Amino acid sequence: MQVEPHRELGWLRGRLGVIAAMAIALIVIVGLVVVGTGSVRGLGIAQGRAIEGSEFGNAAREGAKPVGADDIRDLVAEFGEPPDATFARLRIPRLGIDAGVSPRYVDGLVMPTPDGPQNIAWYDMSNFPGTGGVPGGGGNAIFAAHVDFNNQVAYADRHFTGPAIFYSLDHLGPGDVVEVDYDGQTLAYQVTWVEYLDAVTADWGAIWSDNVATDSITLFTCGGTFDRDAHSYSHRLVIRAERM
Repeated sequence: MQVEPHRELGWLRGRLGVIAAMAIALIVIVGLVVVGTGSVRGLGIAQGRAIEGSEFGNAAREGAKPVGADDIRDLVAEFGEPPDATFARLRIPRLGIDAGVSPRYVDGLVMPTPDGPQNIAWYDMSNFPGTGGVPGGGGNAIFAAHVDFNNQVAYADRHFTGPAIFYSLDHLGPGDVVEVDYDGQTLAYQVTWVEYLDAVTADWGAIWSDNVATDSITLFTCGGTFDRDAHSYSHRLVIRAERM
């Protein structure tokens, strides 16, 4: 199954003295991942180019709005959230994240992208037995969102350029709490591990597996270095949290 290229653009940002490009256009995992009797060809990577200027990223990480960048708070205040962001609500108190979650059904080799910079996607992996799950269901509910965004926001009919909802996800560590409102319950999860995984060589079948010791969620976004020629990112930031 081919993926229509998305014009997601990231911009270079400094991290630990190294400029790391972070942008996301989620689709699934890069490379071939065996899942049960089927296979999932990973995250169809963003088609775009990095925006020059690490000062954008540095400003955002210090709590300031990057010069010339849009703010997701303004976008939500004016246009609200995507109309399908009613599956659940996800909060990360430490990061000030509170956003609606939209369902995305994985019916082939791709994971559809979240709809805009403030949207979080939950992936229905029921087409691939042994992976994923719903929050509170005892499996491994998979969530993803953009780390930054430079593209048209379809439901708002406007262009957005700026940090996205998972921009500061790399600030989480073991012990931090993620809350999910789902099916009339508020479910609390505690982060158990945080890793940057190679987009091509990581064992993504194990990451998506629902064979977990306790009810879990997995959050992920893009990270690492941006390959301007391939229009792809080298790593994925993956966070696992278990039900408290």
